[in-house]
Amino acid sequence: MEHQTDVGRLDILVTSNIDQLWVVELKAGVASRDAIGQIVSYIGAVRNLYPGKDVFGILIATDFDKSCLAAHSAVTNVSLRKVRIEYVLEDYVSMNVSGYNGSGVIQNRATGGAAKTDSGNRIYNCHSCGTEREVSQGGQGFYCRDCKSYNNI
Repeated sequence: MEHQTDVGRLDILVTSNIDQLWVVELKAGVASRDAIGQIVSYIGAVRNLYPGKDVFGILIATDFDKSCLAAHSAVTNVSLRKVRIEYVLEDYVSMNVSGYNGSGVIQNRATGGAAKTDSGNRIYNCHSCGTEREVSQGGQGFYCRDCKSYNNI
């Protein structure tokens, strides 16, 4: 959780079950030596608030420049962690597969056979209206013409 100190607001203060506190500082890009100074000042403030507890720091960023690495080499109670951020925008719609029996095999409700067409495509039901739709092998989803919804597979 965030934690207010007399030198600023910590991004995250974590407690452990062995009387340790961890100051976590998050940077939205490449961290510089200023980030080391910031987290060290937060560690000092937390030590003053909670005397007798061990306080450590974790600096999390996408990368660390040379000045940050040089400053870090002089500090023993701060660890550096890189984070990789990936944003994926996708439609998500849960759907019912026609005749799915839970084993990875799709079966046709009427015949009990595989729900494949002559071309090797599969039959799926729209999540909203239930309309059956043929989807090409390897297809990721389909647009239902009846109810105008998109269905992920």
